[in-house]
Amino acid sequence: MDKRDSILQWVNTKKIIAPKAKFPCKKLDYCPYGQIVEIYPIMARRGKYSCPTFGHNCPVFYTSEKL
Repeated sequence: MDKRDSILQWVNTKKIIAPKAKFPCKKLDYCPYGQIVEIYPIMARRGKYSCPTFGHNCPVFYTSEKL
C-alpha cells in the first residue's frame, strides 16, 4: 500500500456533504488544503465544485462541517 492509498482510507473523496460551502481560497487568497487537493477528482468539465485555478474538486465540499 502506498502513501496515497493510506490517505484515501481516511479522506472522503466520493460524496459531497456540503454543497452550499464557499471556496475558502476566495477569502484567504491561497488554497488552505495544499497538496491534499491533488487526491480529489478532476472533472472533465469544470463545475461549481471545481477549483478555479487547479481544476480539482475543492475539498471544502467534501470535508466541511455545518457550523
